[in-house]
Amino acid sequence: MNRIRSYSYHKVPIGKGTNGTVHKGIDRKRKRPVAVKIVNNLAKAKSEAKIMRKYKKHKYLVTLYDFFISRGKGYLIMEWVPGQTLGTRKAVLWYGKKHSLKTAARYAIRILQAASYLRSKGISHNDINPSNIVIKNPKKYQIKIIDFGSSRQSTSQNLYSRDTYKTAIILAMLVTGKVTFRRLKKGRILRVPARFPNPAFQWVMRKALHQNPHVRFKQPSDLIKRLKRFAKS
Repeated sequence: MNRIRSYSYHKVPIGKGTNGTVHKGIDRKRKRPVAVKIVNNLAKAKSEAKIMRKYKKHKYLVTLYDFFISRGKGYLIMEWVPGQTLGTRKAVLWYGKKHSLKTAARYAIRILQAASYLRSKGISHNDINPSNIVIKNPKKYQIKIIDFGSSRQSTSQNLYSRDTYKTAIILAMLVTGKVTFRRLKKGRILRVPARFPNPAFQWVMRKALHQNPHVRFKQPSDLIKRLKRFAKS
């Protein structure tokens, strides 16, 4: 175990975030488990900490406990969130467990509620994907969004719309088991699944995943309204 200040953490990382490694650790002073993210780029470490401090606390967002710089690296001490992620992200494939429409809609609504809260603080997560959503309690559909290394403070509607769009892609993955992308010279494009569980849901998804950004749902709250009926069914 490595020790720094009042924290101890395992040498071997449990994962890699956008800008650093993440280790399981313990806050020796408060005797609680923590996640320790170590970031080499100080500017990015400071930016991530600033954003997390700005949103403070939300039931579907991971909480920042402490931030400091030591030996030229940034240390973000965060809430430890046990559980599995919603799925896996690859370059041209997102995949995970296939869920019922009701379960998928409930998970998506919680992600969108968190995105809506971030929007109220002028923040876009900017990297919504199944690997960044941890299922904290599957029986109550409780999730935590992690990794704010790509997040931005902005008033750009495009960034907020991107969070909504990425959540819709996760929703498609949850009801079909996977979604694929086609590589382009400049980026990639989603291969929209041909069929969804029912016509009403199919209409919602066609709009949410439309290639033209101007056709899609603009705000998280817009998609939440459409999904509530499926979360109750």
